[in-house]
Amino acid sequence: MDDPNLIDELQREVESKEAVILALTSQLETTAEQLERMRRTGPVGGQKESGFGPGVNAQIRDFLAEFDESSPLEHFERIEIGIEQILEILAGSNTSIAELRKLPKSELESTLSDDEETEEELDAEKSPEEAEEDFWAATKARLLQEAESQDDEEEMGVLFSGEKEDSSSESAAKNDGGNQAEAKANVVQPIAIPPEPEELPELPKPVTTITDAKKLEEAVTERDQFIFYLVARLRRAESYPFPPINWESVVSVPEDLKKSVMVLEKHLKDHLRQSELSVSLERAALTRERSKLCQVKSQLQDEIQKMVAISNAPTRSTPEERMNRLFDIPKDTGPKTLE
Repeated sequence: MDDPNLIDELQREVESKEAVILALTSQLETTAEQLERMRRTGPVGGQKESGFGPGVNAQIRDFLAEFDESSPLEHFERIEIGIEQILEILAGSNTSIAELRKLPKSELESTLSDDEETEEELDAEKSPEEAEEDFWAATKARLLQEAESQDDEEEMGVLFSGEKEDSSSESAAKNDGGNQAEAKANVVQPIAIPPEPEELPELPKPVTTITDAKKLEEAVTERDQFIFYLVARLRRAESYPFPPINWESVVSVPEDLKKSVMVLEKHLKDHLRQSELSVSLERAALTRERSKLCQVKSQLQDEIQKMVAISNAPTRSTPEERMNRLFDIPKDTGPKTLE
């Protein structure tokens, strides 16, 4: 038989998860409506970068970093695919690239054929463990040789191109220095239209059997997965870049309005800072309350166990009580002494 306390706790947890799902769903619907409005109106292209760009970009990077941390499997899959491709390339080449470049064309074909024959003979004689060790050693050596050859080629290319462009670079450096600031100011950011909002999946089905602990645990797990999906999707929607601001229209705004906007920005930043501080303090207070509740719960469990042990312990009775139980004599009746 299931513990009634466990069932009550699971029921409360299911109710709290459903409340979180409803809140996230409403917030996601609001964000989807905003994206749909942006998609219908469409941002104006060919505008300059917003003055608030660094702050907005930092916020977007934070959202994307949080979303990437929540799905590390994609990173591991990409790393594994890259390693497999590198191993396939290295396994297909038996001779280092640096050595092949030094050989003439006539000796290149004979070298490749000789390498294939000798490696086949050696692989047939060696055990699998020795062959694997040789493969990794050869792979490491090839990587080092290819890296050295690429560095040499880059140095030679830089020197060769430097000799060619010395005369033209001196004259172009002066013009580039004057036009660099103007080019940065006229940078046009790529603008993308927001995608169409996706439809929300079906909500978890309501729990019908509220007395089965196993069903309640499955319901809690299902709601946890749905909450994780909603949070990831909400972060992805909120990380979409904001439309650029038409600063040409802002130039013609009166100075009083500009000052009021700057004051409002300062107030909003202060309010945001205070809100973050209050949220952190509230989180710390909730953590302390949770630890206190855990201590009270453990103390209550200990007291309950002590009371159960006392109630189940055998009790000793006096001979008079045993005689009364034997003859079914009530406890109140009995010989009374005269005063």
